[in-house]
Amino acid sequence: MKYEINYGNGVVCVPVSALDKLSQAGETELRVLLALCSGAEDIASATGLEEASIASSLAFWRGAGIISGEKKTAERKVSRHATVPTYTGEDLSRIIDENGLSAIIDECQSLTGRVFNITEVNRIAALNSYLGLSGEYILLLFSYCAEHGKTTLKYIEKTAYDLYDRGIDSTEALEEYIRREEAKHTLENKLRKLFGWGERTLTPSEKKHISTWSDEYNYTFDIIEEAYFITIEKAQKFSIQYLSKILYNWNNSNLRTLEDVKASLARYEKAKSEEQQNTGSSFDVDEFFELALKRSRDKILND
Repeated sequence: MKYEINYGNGVVCVPVSALDKLSQAGETELRVLLALCSGAEDIASATGLEEASIASSLAFWRGAGIISGEKKTAERKVSRHATVPTYTGEDLSRIIDENGLSAIIDECQSLTGRVFNITEVNRIAALNSYLGLSGEYILLLFSYCAEHGKTTLKYIEKTAYDLYDRGIDSTEALEEYIRREEAKHTLENKLRKLFGWGERTLTPSEKKHISTWSDEYNYTFDIIEEAYFITIEKAQKFSIQYLSKILYNWNNSNLRTLEDVKASLARYEKAKSEEQQNTGSSFDVDEFFELALKRSRDKILND
């Protein structure tokens, strides 16, 4: 008997290659495929499926070569506060096999010094299938955390979700993040010695200052050290607020290197000397400026 299809007002195009996978696909995989082929922007609404089932189905069709891309759009709006999906044993095995996670999980176990149970394996698989983080990304993150003595899966997983929320979701972005963090750590150690902080825990305010100098201004140690010497000379003691004000002014003046800073200071000293010679005044403009700064600084410290 020959059947005719009532196409109604439209049709959905399905890749011919997908037909070869129909015998292996389940109901959820078929529903997700049809939603994708129909151009649905919100797969969850179109299929009525849970996020975990959608993530598993997407992994199935990616592994089959039917779809490509991470599909980080409306169907997967996740954050570190989201509920991590729990996969069935069958789904978990398929995700691990199709995405080559077996060797990744083995190496992560080696880095953390423990064997993962099925729940922990599920959470690592979710980083790949749910967040779309590559195996290379996961391994790099585990390696970075382990190097800093952070080997609990809870900590690493939380870090992964936090980075994902900040848009650090590719291996290249993670490598850049690690580079900046290592540079900041090196800078902090140098500043501890310069400021005499020793090994004590830094206050939130101190951490914020360092982060501003490093991340916002992109200043290296030599520039901060120059500002430190000026602070000691002018304020007669170390004041992180005074030092930070100097760096703030330099950044606003677009002084990017130590050479820029020294050239600017030299121009200032020359201009001040010429002004005093031309006016014949012994009035010290620099001293007046410093007294004004001191009043502002004392007000900040006393508030």
